[in-house]
Amino acid sequence: MRHVNHDHDRVRASVRRALELVSSPEQVRRWERAELSGQTEAGFAVDHDADVTRVSYHALADAMRAALALREQPATIRARRELRRLSVMIDMSRNAVMRVETVERYLACAALMGYSTLYLYLEDTYEVPGQPYIGHGRGRYSQDELRRIDDIAHGLGVEVVPVIQTLGHLRQILKWPPFHGIRVAPEVIRIGDESGLELIRAMISAATAPFRSAQVHLGLDEAYGFADDAPDPSDRMGHFLRHVEDVTAICRELGVEPMMWSDMLFDVEHGAKDYYRIDRTIATPTLDALPDGLTLVYWDYFHHTDSYYEQKLRQHGPLPTVMAGGCASWGRLWTRLPESITACTAAVGGAIAAGVDEAMITMWGNDGNECDYFSCLPALAHAGDRAYGLTAEQTDAGLGSLGVSQELWVAASAIDDPFDDTDRSGAIEPPNPSKWLLWLDPLISFGEIGLSVDVADRMRALGEQLIVTETVDGPDRRLGVIAHLCHALALKAELHRALRPAYLAGDRLEAKRLATDLVPDVETAVSRLAQAHRDRWFADNKAFGWEVLERRYAGLLSRLASTRHALTEWSEGRLDEIETLEVEPLRVAPDTVSATVPWTVFATPAGMA
Repeated sequence: MRHVNHDHDRVRASVRRALELVSSPEQVRRWERAELSGQTEAGFAVDHDADVTRVSYHALADAMRAALALREQPATIRARRELRRLSVMIDMSRNAVMRVETVERYLACAALMGYSTLYLYLEDTYEVPGQPYIGHGRGRYSQDELRRIDDIAHGLGVEVVPVIQTLGHLRQILKWPPFHGIRVAPEVIRIGDESGLELIRAMISAATAPFRSAQVHLGLDEAYGFADDAPDPSDRMGHFLRHVEDVTAICRELGVEPMMWSDMLFDVEHGAKDYYRIDRTIATPTLDALPDGLTLVYWDYFHHTDSYYEQKLRQHGPLPTVMAGGCASWGRLWTRLPESITACTAAVGGAIAAGVDEAMITMWGNDGNECDYFSCLPALAHAGDRAYGLTAEQTDAGLGSLGVSQELWVAASAIDDPFDDTDRSGAIEPPNPSKWLLWLDPLISFGEIGLSVDVADRMRALGEQLIVTETVDGPDRRLGVIAHLCHALALKAELHRALRPAYLAGDRLEAKRLATDLVPDVETAVSRLAQAHRDRWFADNKAFGWEVLERRYAGLLSRLASTRHALTEWSEGRLDEIETLEVEPLRVAPDTVSATVPWTVFATPAGMA
């Protein structure tokens, strides 16, 4: 049996620090009273003998998960970890950049769930010496802040790996004049350009310098338009692979180990729309042409069976591969937990079945990063516990040790239960009706939304269920923002259902009522939501990026004021017609493929970005 060295003093101190950050004093005391021992098998065991609790563990991550399992009523637990590494990725580039103290709390939560790696996704939000435009005005992390994050993570037994972009997704960098000459598309750097490669070298060097990890994730995903100026347009894969070789050669020179998302290896061969087809594979010549030492990361956030993920992972051949599942945090204000729990758990199960070493759970902030990333915690817990073979009841108990009332957190996801009876059986992304109802212009009736009659009542009831959390201590307090959202949605649903029918019926009395009663109520509710959202933002994130959401709230409030004015003018006979209400609504939200609708679609038909 292989001998494993266990530094129990360090483990005890690291776990205690994590518990002190995010759990209760009683959980700390339970941990302090436990007797520790090592074991050779990955995982942990909790045993009780009289008044003594014994915890055996293989690695620090296992001890962390064991500490979260300690209960007032002792229970014996045997947990075998099926993956070498569990990891979490946080997007810090879509508007919100977490304060270092917030990253520390998130690290503590993830570590106590058994996660041992944090991937920091940083498109432009990291300091690159000599490049002041990169991350300018976006809340970028300084080199010192990144070192602090790495030190904090190291103390909790977590490795931090930077995730950057070295081909596409570089709009926030390439928009600045100094970089216009090296772009081939608005967010894609020109392949083979010497100035571009020098910039990439500086970016890789800057991104890896603050961290102990030898790894760097190079991105390389969704680089659409990369071959627009290729010497031979018919050899798109060759053009792409030459760039992969160029950037991995830089990694070799810098002494770091590269990773990349694998989607382009499918997309260039078959087309982007075929990425998820189970019969689409990476061609063997493509796999053979990839540089040695490169790890592939297969990302897929939408499927719900272990077998699907297993098959897609096996299509990566013999190359080292990581499975990346995803929490549905993008395009909404609260993670869609039912689908996220199912998809993330299946992703971990598929990784185990395929025999890969690592499963990563990602959190993305596309379309303004309105979502509270802490709302992903239940999905992280279920996914992590799938690797340990723990039960749903044990997961719920672990979340309880973090102060998370799982039932309430999942209930909050009902803000995105469908508002109509549209068949979305073909959709791969969960819908986000709460977002489009919130931002939908109240006066330009351009988008058919098909609100069912019970939407207002459902939102009102959910808000009343959640509002009690606004005054509690601990993570459940985060639900207060969603309670305010529910109240605003209930009133706004009433407004949208009543406004245009009253106008078309020529009911000026009803229009007057809407202008004097309902619209002001909506304005008050939206103002309170904006304040609650702002308070949560500044508690968790740097100030940068809030201006984007503040403009959304201010714009909505201004449009509500315009609605009130137009209704008053029409109801009192000073306006013959309200032009914008004459427009016959059309269906503008997709029914299939993706039911997640961005802000731009419903804010205005003018396409404001």
